[in-house]
Amino acid sequence: MAEENEQGTHLDVPDFLQYSHDHVWVDESVTPAVLGITEFAANKMGDIVFVDLPEVGMRVEAGDELVQIESAKAVEPMISPVAASRMMKSYSSSSQLSTVSMNARTQNA
Repeated sequence: MAEENEQGTHLDVPDFLQYSHDHVWVDESVTPAVLGITEFAANKMGDIVFVDLPEVGMRVEAGDELVQIESAKAVEPMISPVAASRMMKSYSSSSQLSTVSMNARTQNA
């Protein structure tokens, strides 16, 4: 679905993703649900050099800090928009940075 942002630019927003005001997306179309940051947030941060992941099994509530993302510019928290438990991590072959896969409830912040 295409939506228009504040600058009048059309954004391609998939119907199966939900977005928070903190530029975090949730994909509940897969099990377990997957969380990530938007391309806008990643571009604003610059080169991401480290992601401080929680331990597998850690429980967070909506509004809790989930991870710390360290970029060349700053360290930013990723706030979880849903209650979740850390299930696993996967690795991107392009960057080898860890990403978070969460088993999320549908209760949003």
